[in-house]
Amino acid sequence: MNHAVGLMGLLRELQLAVEPPAVRSETGPTARQTVESPDEVLEIYPLSYECRTLRDHLRFALRYEPIDLRVWHRVIEALPPAVIEDWVQDQPNSAYARRAWYLYERLSWPPLPLADSLAPLSLLADEKRQIVWQSKRFKAPISKRHRVRNNLLGAAGYCPLIRRTKALQQHQCSNYGEAVQQLTIGLDASLLRRVAEYLYRSETRSSYAIEGETPSPDRESRFLAVLEGAGTEDIASEAALVRLQNAIVQDERFAASGWREIQNYVGRTRRYDYSEDVRYVCPKPEDLSGLMECWLQLLNKISMADASDIVPLTACASFGFVYLHPFEDGNGRLHRFLIHHILAATRYTPEGVIFPVSAVIQRRMKDYETVLETVSKLVNPQVEYTLDSANRMTVQNDTQDFYRYPDLTRHAEFLYDCIAETIEKDWPEELRFLEQFDGACLDVRKVVELPDNRLRLLVKLLLQNHGRLSQGKKPLFPELTGEELRLIEEAIANRLNEPG
Repeated sequence: MNHAVGLMGLLRELQLAVEPPAVRSETGPTARQTVESPDEVLEIYPLSYECRTLRDHLRFALRYEPIDLRVWHRVIEALPPAVIEDWVQDQPNSAYARRAWYLYERLSWPPLPLADSLAPLSLLADEKRQIVWQSKRFKAPISKRHRVRNNLLGAAGYCPLIRRTKALQQHQCSNYGEAVQQLTIGLDASLLRRVAEYLYRSETRSSYAIEGETPSPDRESRFLAVLEGAGTEDIASEAALVRLQNAIVQDERFAASGWREIQNYVGRTRRYDYSEDVRYVCPKPEDLSGLMECWLQLLNKISMADASDIVPLTACASFGFVYLHPFEDGNGRLHRFLIHHILAATRYTPEGVIFPVSAVIQRRMKDYETVLETVSKLVNPQVEYTLDSANRMTVQNDTQDFYRYPDLTRHAEFLYDCIAETIEKDWPEELRFLEQFDGACLDVRKVVELPDNRLRLLVKLLLQNHGRLSQGKKPLFPELTGEELRLIEEAIANRLNEPG
C-alpha cells in the first residue's frame, strides 16, 4: 500500500479538507515512476523516501515538489509553530528549514521568535519544477531575515503557479520565437500588411464570437483600433484598463468607471427548469481592489521579464485577469487583448505581426472551457452563496484567498498550443490565399483589363467555385466574351491545381 508524502502527506497528517495539489507524491514498494495526466501528476517514490514526521513531509515537499501556495497557505494555517521553530533551531543553515520558515512568515502572522539567519542565500523555488521569476532588469527580492530569494512569479497577495510539465518543456524547446521572426523575413511589405490586416480583423470578430456576440461596425472598429495599439501603452493601472473596457464593450450602459461593485458569476440557464447553472463564482467586489492591486503588480513585473518564459507569464496575466473578472462586461475580450499586448510589448511578436489566438480558441472552444474549469472546479465548491429570484448572487463566506494562487499550468500549455497553431495554420493559410488571389488577378489581367472592383469580384467568385464561374453569376459580367472567360477559367484552374 502506498503512503502519501510531501504536501499530500501534510494534508492528511493535519486532517485538512483541501483539494489536493496537482502534483501528488507517494511512496510504495516500487521503482521510481511518474504518472502524468492533463490534470495531475502522480510521483511514486521507493519506500526509502518514506516520511514519518511533519518535518519530513515539509522537507520532502520543498525538495521534490513545486511550491503550490494554494495548498501551502492552508498547511501553514494549521501547522503548529513549534514545528518550524524547532527545525530552524536544530538546523539553522538548512535551506529547506529556512525556506519553510520564510513561507510560514509570509503566509501567516505574527513572525516566529527566531533570530535572523546568517546562512548562505537560497532560492525559494526550484526552476526545474516550476516557472520561476527570471529577469536581468528586475531581480527577485531577497529576505535578509531568512536568507531566501523569493523567485516565485508573484507575491503573497497573488502568485500563480506554472509547473514544468513535459508538454510545456516541448513547447519551450520548439523555439517559436525564431519561427515568429521567420514569418516576416522576405515578405513584401504590402503583402505583410494585408496579412496582418486580415488577421487583426479575424481576431476582433472571433473575440466577440467567443462571447456569443456580433459587434456593431462601430464596436468592431473600436476594438480593432485597441488591438492594433497593443503593446504601445502602459496599461498596468485601473484607469488604463477602464479606458480599454469602455472602448470594447458592446453596450455603453455597461461601460465601467472602476472595478465592479456587484457580485457576478459565470453561468448559464438550464433548459429543463430555467434555473441557473453557476460555472464560476467571481471574487467578491469588496475583495477586488486588493486582488487587482496585486495582479497589476504582476502585470508590471512581466514587462521586465526575460523573454525565455514570456508565453507562460502572458498566460499568468491574461488568464489571471479573467478569473478575477474585475468588470461587469468585457472581461473575456480584455483577457484575450492582454495576450496580444504582452507579446507585443515584450517584442515576442515582431511589429505588424499578430497571432489570432481568438480564432484558434473559437475553433477549440471545448478545450478552452476545459482549461478554464481547472481553476473554477477548485474555487466553486468552497464558495457559499445564494441566488435570489432576480439571479442576484450573495456570497456568504470569506473567499479572497481562493483566488490568490491559481495553478495556470494548463493555461500556459493551451496558449502555446494556440501560438503554434497560428504559426502553422493561420499565417500560412492567409499568405497562400493572398498569393493565390494576387496571382489570379494577374491571370485575369493577361486576358482582359477590368476595373479593380470588377476584377476582385470576378476573382472571388472564381476562387469560391474552384476556378469556374457558375451559370447564375455569368450575367454579372456581360463585358466578357465566351473565349475570354474560357481562358480565364483555364488559367485559374491551373493555378488552383498547383502543388503547395
